[in-house]
Amino acid sequence: MVEPALLLVEIPAPHVLLLRLNRPEAANALNTTLATAIHETFQNLPETTRAVVITANGRHFCAGADLKDRKGMT
Repeated sequence: MVEPALLLVEIPAPHVLLLRLNRPEAANALNTTLATAIHETFQNLPETTRAVVITANGRHFCAGADLKDRKGMT
């Protein structure tokens, strides 16, 4: 089974990039994979981008850091 994308990227209008966090089962908490995806997206913005809108799927925008993911980090 293929995992759904953690970060959905759309261009809803000229010069606008829409980023949608897609971890509703975890209240869109930021794990390493999602944080890396956000970072890479901002590093590779189209030159014509003037605005970035960040939203999320599910009931919560973002619960913060995913502590389960960070548990193994030092």
